[in-house]
Amino acid sequence: VSAATPATSTTSAGSTTNYTIDNAPEIAAGAGATAGLLIFSVSSVPGGLDLGVLGAPGCLAYVGSLDVSVSFAGAPGTHTVPFTVPAGVAPGTVIYAQAVALLPSFNSFGIMTSNGVKTTISGS
Repeated sequence: VSAATPATSTTSAGSTTNYTIDNAPEIAAGAGATAGLLIFSVSSVPGGLDLGVLGAPGCLAYVGSLDVSVSFAGAPGTHTVPFTVPAGVAPGTVIYAQAVALLPSFNSFGIMTSNGVKTTISGS
């Protein structure tokens, strides 16, 4: 799973930004469907936190908290998830995002994580 938007992007409060999730795998072999979450946070974990202790070896958490999550589902492949930045969010605020695909057979925790994406709120 990968977050395909640029590593750093800029948006403004009150606007909608589309986050693209690439390579979302089938939830189970032959299922023809995928499911997961796009997690948003106001904090990050530089270098990522290894989720092996939770049963997801090789998966890293780049978001520091689970402030907002938006689900995605559909056919395996690419998903576009719109996110509207609330009006009134101060310019310079940074939002971090990371996708998590639900994949019960991948590891004992049942997830696969993407890279992280950083979005900075602009003043206009």
